[in-house]
Amino acid sequence: MRGFFHSIHGLRQGDPLSSTFFVLAADYLSRGLDRLFAAHPTMFYQAPGRIRASHLAYADDLMICTTTCSQNMELLRDFLQAYERVSGQLINGSKSSFIVGRQASSLQTQAVQDVLGYQLKHLPVTYLGVPLYKGNRKACLFNSIISRLRDMLQGWAMREAGLDSKSVAGHSVASASDYVWAFSMKLWWRFRGKSSLWLEHLHGRYCRNLHPTIVPYNRNHSSVWHHLCRIRDVAEPFLFWTLGEDSVSFWHDNWLGEKPLTQLLHRDTYTMEPVSYYWHEGDWNVPRILQTIPMPFAQTICQIPIAAGQGDKIVWTGSSTGAWQHFAAIFGLRLCDTGSLTHMVHFWRYSTLFLSDLHIRTLIRFLILWFTWTQRNAAKYHGIPFSTDDIILEVQRHLRTLYAAWILMSTQWKGDLHQAIVMGFIYRQQVPRAPSIVRWRAPSPSWFKLNTDGSSLGNPGLAGAAGIIRDSAGHVHLAYQFALGTGTSVLAELTTIWRGMELALIYGLAPLVVEVDAKTVISLLKSRASGKWEVQYLIMRIVCLQQLLVADVQHIFREANGAADHLAKEAASF
Repeated sequence: MRGFFHSIHGLRQGDPLSSTFFVLAADYLSRGLDRLFAAHPTMFYQAPGRIRASHLAYADDLMICTTTCSQNMELLRDFLQAYERVSGQLINGSKSSFIVGRQASSLQTQAVQDVLGYQLKHLPVTYLGVPLYKGNRKACLFNSIISRLRDMLQGWAMREAGLDSKSVAGHSVASASDYVWAFSMKLWWRFRGKSSLWLEHLHGRYCRNLHPTIVPYNRNHSSVWHHLCRIRDVAEPFLFWTLGEDSVSFWHDNWLGEKPLTQLLHRDTYTMEPVSYYWHEGDWNVPRILQTIPMPFAQTICQIPIAAGQGDKIVWTGSSTGAWQHFAAIFGLRLCDTGSLTHMVHFWRYSTLFLSDLHIRTLIRFLILWFTWTQRNAAKYHGIPFSTDDIILEVQRHLRTLYAAWILMSTQWKGDLHQAIVMGFIYRQQVPRAPSIVRWRAPSPSWFKLNTDGSSLGNPGLAGAAGIIRDSAGHVHLAYQFALGTGTSVLAELTTIWRGMELALIYGLAPLVVEVDAKTVISLLKSRASGKWEVQYLIMRIVCLQQLLVADVQHIFREANGAADHLAKEAASF
């Protein structure tokens, strides 16, 4: 909001501040109900399962679940009246109602009506367009929804003159199936990795003491759970867990980086032991692990670090593409979902009348192909997850660079000048940067500096790692190098940082400044990004050592990191 307005005018529906004040009032109401029920636990309605919900809210609709005790009704009435006085928002008594269970007597029903003043209703009722009922599901309850869907399908058919109504409606429904499948995948991701009242309800109703991946499905379950059961076998292999202090399943969750233990060991077990069951004082309980796990797998398990003081973290390991669709939407193009890559490239090339080799649409298709290739290489060789958003950002960043250098001119946007404005490009000449001297700089007094480098001859190929620790006078206190076998450059860089910080901790060389010439590694450490499980666990180890050593990881140009670079290449050739 900008400007001045008189408070005597008040706020009406549609004013810019109305929605903000409504959100604040609704949050106050929700928190107040939670505090009221927490102070008086007898107000909770005892439903089957482990979920105790005081209320459900959607926009300005509120559903409160409580008992019919007269004292509880009076507490609820007093709270609602206090809310009306504080917020100025009045509850419409004529539109409000209450529903009681079959076992409630007429005296209890009358007492509720006398205290609250609301009208009595009986199930089933319609709430937010869908029926609320108790008991078996009946088709007649959904007649209104079915009729609305039928009218919608007929409306789609009427929009296309001269076409068969069934084919138009069928095509619309078929094109929506991809979105339904995608949202089902997202629903499983939310179900497995987040926490909310809805998720607790699903766990309490369907899972109980079983892992979600092994819960059997029957026809009496809801349609939402039916969708989750259909998608779980497809979505679950893409989930990977890093260990914290929560309750990741030891047998059924994928926290080893490849598959769950039940699949690796070919065991069918319904035990729900968490990973923490095999811990002892913040570390692995090796004797307990060896009682149930063969030695090769036990050794792998004991090498996995535990993030003390942190929660479990879920990582999506799948990949997706959508850069073509993103830029097609900007230029007003509509791509065929089933088209091949060749089709999309030719479609972009011939989508404008102003065809030239330097036109923006020609450039964009090459940029998308190039950065898709670089993302693929980063995912395969560096352990960085494939990301469509990164492709889009790289294309936009490259276009901004061309604009700043006056390489991409307005003539290349012929027919698409409006899209240039939408993308926010402004023609400004980039001021050339003056050259600077690159050299190694000593750390501050009482500080130590660790310079590291990892080398991979082939990426992946023979890898080596090395590092040097110096003081503020430039004196070398420690130097190391070792061969890693076959690995990637990112794995070598992270390994040498971890090893160097461990040596600094052993010899008391702290506080510490760590200098690395790989910007990819620095971005991984600063953002704690998720990648392959080997990279993820190395990042966790380095973060823990950073806290112990008061260490700061910084970038250094390769020209100033020559000593560590020479030692690393020498170690890779061992």
